Amino acid sequence: MKWYAAHVVIALFADDRSGPVEAFENIYLVAGKTPAAARKRAEELGRAEETLDDGLTIDGAPGRCAYLGVRKLVSISNAAGSQDEAPPSDGSEITYSRWKFATVGEAVAFAQGDQASLTAIE
Repeated sequence: MKWYAAHVVIALFADDRSGPVEAFENIYLVAGKTPAAARKRAEELGRAEETLDDGLTIDGAPGRCAYLGVRKLVSISNAAGSQDEAPPSDGSEITYSRWKFATVGEAVAFAQGDQASLTAIE
């Protein structure tokens, strides 16, 4: 089994898709026999983040949380010892990043690995 860091992009935006989009890049540790299997696991984790929250608001307007995609998948290796001796945990979130986009289209382009204009929040 090989381990990967999966960069999963989630966005928060108004239901009418107006206004800015706030996006999070959550980086999950996933296992897979192949990169395709690891990507499938990352997609499952991303879709689990997508929720239907009737109470979510964006700047006072009804909003939504959407899974946009797996931006990249990076092979992981342990710094000390082999993965057999000290394997990482599947599904552990390692870190996250936050950005703002002018439109949902820009956020989708970013999630697909295409060039996009964004502003880093942190």
